[in-house]
Order: sequence, then structure tokens, then C-alpha cells
Amino acid sequence: MSEPEQAALQLAATEGLVLEAAPGTATGYKGVTQTGVRGSFKPFKAQVRQVGCLGKSIKKNLGCYGTAAEAALAYAR
Repeated sequence: MSEPEQAALQLAATEGLVLEAAPGTATGYKGVTQTGVRGSFKPFKAQVRQVGCLGKSIKKNLGCYGTAAEAALAYAR
């Protein structure tokens, strides 16, 4: 596990947050996807779904991150 991942996990524990696991996904975390940009310094993206106007589901981008754990931390917050 890389240093940024360890830091994200430690910060989540300090803040009392739980990083939601999603075993069937490529990243292993709920709300986290890979951006698909090769060579990117921030290859992981965090998104949440919200109910928008007229009851339609919309995705809200929470940003791009260097590790899946950092993106999962953004999702947990």
C-alpha cells in the first residue's frame, strides 16, 4: 500500500469515516471509478448520485485523486 493510500485510510479513521467497499468494482470502493486517462497523475474519480429536478438522477463529480483510497475518502465525506 502506498504512502498516500495509508494517509487517506488513517485520516478516515481519525475523522470516524468508513470507506465503503465495493468488491465487484475495479477500484474496490463505492463511488470511485478510474478516469481512463493513461499516464494521469490523478487516475481515480469520486462521484455521488443525487436526485435532481423532476426526480432524475444526476452525477455530481467530487474530483480526481491520485489513489482510490483518497477518492473514497472524498466520497465518504
